[in-house]
Formats: sequence, structure tokens, C-alpha cells
Amino acid sequence: MDDAPAPEPSPNRPLRWAIPLAAAIALAGTADMIFREEVRVLYEPNGDIQSILRHAEEAGPGDVLSWWTGVWIERDSPYYRPLASMLMYAEYLAFGRAWRPFCMVSWLMHAGICVLMLLFLARLFDGWAPPWRVLPGLLAVAWFSIPCETTVDGPHWGNRGIARGLMPYWPAQTDLGCLLLSLLSLLLWDRWLRRLGTGTDFPRDVCGESVPVPNLRGLVPVLALFVAALLFKEHAVVLPLLAAGLAVYRRSSWKLVGIAAGVGLGISGGLLLLRSLLAPEAWGPEYKGLEHVLTQVVAYLCEPAVTAVYNGHGWLILSGALAAACVGLALYFPRRLYLHGFGLFLGVFLPPHLLAGNIALPTLPDFAWLLARLTLTFLLLILIWDQRRRGPALLLAAGVLIVHLPVLHVTGPHYYYWPVAWWATLNAAAIAGLGGTWRAARERALPPPLPSGDGA
Repeated sequence: MDDAPAPEPSPNRPLRWAIPLAAAIALAGTADMIFREEVRVLYEPNGDIQSILRHAEEAGPGDVLSWWTGVWIERDSPYYRPLASMLMYAEYLAFGRAWRPFCMVSWLMHAGICVLMLLFLARLFDGWAPPWRVLPGLLAVAWFSIPCETTVDGPHWGNRGIARGLMPYWPAQTDLGCLLLSLLSLLLWDRWLRRLGTGTDFPRDVCGESVPVPNLRGLVPVLALFVAALLFKEHAVVLPLLAAGLAVYRRSSWKLVGIAAGVGLGISGGLLLLRSLLAPEAWGPEYKGLEHVLTQVVAYLCEPAVTAVYNGHGWLILSGALAAACVGLALYFPRRLYLHGFGLFLGVFLPPHLLAGNIALPTLPDFAWLLARLTLTFLLLILIWDQRRRGPALLLAAGVLIVHLPVLHVTGPHYYYWPVAWWATLNAAAIAGLGGTWRAARERALPPPLPSGDGA
């Protein structure tokens, strides 16, 4: 009797340990702010918290219905967010005025978001072997959740402790719920795109042949989650742009990309129109000119550069750009490393000598740290371009820009939650792609093959 062949290992098998690990990282990295008594004393009297609790306490059936036809549960902050209102009201019915249970709901929502980030990146790295494709997602979860700094003044390098800092401020569940639903929608959209690309989502005719018409029923949960995200918070209006970028990454037709963006933006516009009718007093972005918009974009995307210019140290930007350029040249022309090394030295020390009159400034700790951050920012752009055909870095970079669009007119820790999540995925993807960058540079460093002779 012949032995049956061993079954192929499931490509999703690594998720059995990666999902609980991602949840554990998310929970461990953000827990302490929930269970410390001095944090409770600081946050419990917060104006937003007390306003929501007061309106929940006074709410009757008519008020609950009014959240669907007008301003949400926190009437002092006029927005149209009916689903967020329903969640917070349900929490009030369950927990009363107890502060910590509300925070634990936020805590679990953050863990769910991190699991979805893991699944999203695992799908984007589906060309990797199954045991390895979960690693970028785990790195992103760690980057997103483990705090690096929470004070305004400090050696920030990454997430500023935004996720950790939002745990005691549970009104930020608007941001958490919106991102949770949006990631679920993107995951289902990506699954539909992949099935469309393989033909497995095409309906069959009576003869069992594939019909070249996609199964649109698979888009129903995608759209339902998108609408739910919009009803949680307006940040989801940019989700169609993310979906269009994902369709481009999956090499879908430009017609499909245009339809996805058009339909999605139409739904977003419909929500904003509905909001203007039901809650005309709701706050929204104000256009203050192109210069203001560009300044805000730079401030969000490259805060170290703004810091350098604001403090009168513009030479830091030039030194950082030159240093990153020398590293980039070394990647693409690695046979003259001594020239790149000399250029790196000049790039770091010449600008402060010419522009600030002191060649030693880059050796001072404060300047050295800011210069390192600027250099890494410019180097990230080089890595994104280098890895554009080997991974999702370019898609995620576009996502970083897109998710900033709804918050360019505001400041505050909870507004950074979406951007920090996307920065975490981009940084993780770029780091995960360093192996491919190194191999490509090593191949360029090899001498060209000698031409083969005709032989006798």
C-alpha cells in the first residue's frame, strides 16, 4: 500500500501564534496607564469624559434617537457620530460612571486593531514564506504599541507613546473604533481583490464555466464596514483612497481603481452632506491657503525639519539630506565606498561650518540626535523607492500621507492615532525589506561578468 503524501502546511499556520503574540504586545505596551491610580485621578475629571457621562446619564429614548438625527452624545463638541454614541451609551449602562472599565474597552479595541494590522501586513507580504510573513506585522505592532516618549520635550524617535497615552482618555474610542472598522473593511476589500485576480470570485454559469463578471456580493460587507466607520468618526472619509491604492498594488485594472475611488468618495461626500444637514454646527476643516496646507503637511510628516527651522538650525536639514544621499549612492554604486564615506563626512560637517560658523555642531548631543532623525527620515524615502517593486513600502508611504489629510487642521494626541498606526506599518515594511535592499546592493558590487569567447 502506497503511503499518502504529507499534507501541505497551511500558509496561515503561523498566525496561530502570531495573533496572540500581537495581542499580548499591544496589551502589555499600553496597560500601565489604565491601572495606575494617579492616572485615574488625573483623567477622571476630564471635561470630555464628564460631558459624555452627564449626557448619557440624562439620556432618554428620544435623546438616543436624536444621536442618529443630530449631534452625537457629547453635545458640547458638535459632531455627527451615532455609532460612537451608541457604544459609549452602552458602556455607561454597563459600567455607570466607573472610569477604568471604559479604559479597558479602549485597551481591548487597541489590541484588536493591532491584530488587524498584523493580518493586513501578512497579506501584503504574501509573497514571503508563511513563517516569515508575520514578522513585519509583529514589528509594526511593537512599533505602534511600545511607548518611546510621552512628553512634549524629549528625544522622540517614533510613536511618542500615543497609543499608551490614549488609554486613560476613553473618548478617543471614536478614533479607535473608526480605525478598527476601517482595517476590517480594507482586509475584506483585499480578499475580494485577490479572489478577483485569480478568478475564484467569479460566479459560474450552468455549465460550470467562469463568467467574466465579478461577484459583487462580496463587496457588501466591505461597504457596510466602511459606512460603519464613517458613523464612528469622519476620519474614515479617506478610506476610499487607501482602497484605491491597495487596488493599484494588487495590479487591478485602472477602471476598477477609478470606480472604487469614485464610489467610495461619493459615499464619503454623502456622509459629509448628511452631517451638514443633521449637524450644521459640526466643526470641520478650514482652508487657509496652500501655504498653510503645505506647512501642516511638512509639520506632520517631518516634524524634525520643522523643529530645526523653527530654532534657526536649517543646516541640519541640509546635512541630513546630504548624509542620506551618500548612503543612497553607496547602495546603488557600491564599488566606490571610500568616495561615499568622504562625501558623508563632508555632508555632515560642511553645512554647519558654512551656515552656522561651527563645524563641531554635529558632535553636540542635541544636534546629533536631531541630525540622526532627519537623516533617517530622508533615508526612509530612499528605501521606499528602492523597495517599490519588492514589497508594499510605496503603498504604505502613500497611506501615511492619506491618513494625515483629515487632521491637518487640528492638533492633539488622539488625532495622531491613525497616523502613528500607519507610520508603524511603513517603518516595519521598510525594515523588513532591508534584506532585499542589501542583496540588491551586493549584486551591484559584484564585477560584471566577463564576455564569453567564441572558443576554438
